Amino acid sequence: MISDELGAKVGEAAMKTLGGCVEDAIFELPDDVQSSVMAMLGQAGEAGLMADLVAQQFVQDADLRQELLETNSVGDRIRMLCEFLEKLRKAG
Repeated sequence: MISDELGAKVGEAAMKTLGGCVEDAIFELPDDVQSSVMAMLGQAGEAGLMADLVAQQFVQDADLRQELLETNSVGDRIRMLCEFLEKLRKAG
């Protein structure tokens, strides 16, 4: 079906976007750490799971974690995570 195909493409694009945000955030870490993180994310089969993995590994703020859990839209969660990772990168 066209809608299933479109949904799959949107999911793939979302995963690429989030993966790029993570790569940008960890680029100064040792290569082996970067490889491990990206391998872990590569095992996520869909965008929602990938967003959950990123939140689990990178978000320590309890309020943000709760907000992420309460956000139904995967696209919104990915946007929030990318904004968080950008702030984290700039602070570091």
